[in-house]
Amino acid sequence: MPSMNVSLTPELIKIIRAKVKKGLYNNASEVIREAIRQLDTNAELIYQLKLDRLKKALEPGLRDLKEGRFAEYSLEALQRDLDRNPSA
Repeated sequence: MPSMNVSLTPELIKIIRAKVKKGLYNNASEVIREAIRQLDTNAELIYQLKLDRLKKALEPGLRDLKEGRFAEYSLEALQRDLDRNPSA
């Protein structure tokens, strides 16, 4: 298995050693591998939660669009409106 050297703070080393000492892991490498797996899993869960929240926020607009409740607008019209009312 390839190896990698990393620098850890004294606090992180203490946590790793405590996990091994408690018998939760056989060695420091197991602790680090598990931490990286959890980091990856958590990142994926956070991504999914954000994506689900975005989809939910878009639902009313998509429903309006499907039911024909929308207005045609152009970039030029938007620019004109912003030029007339810069605080909008």
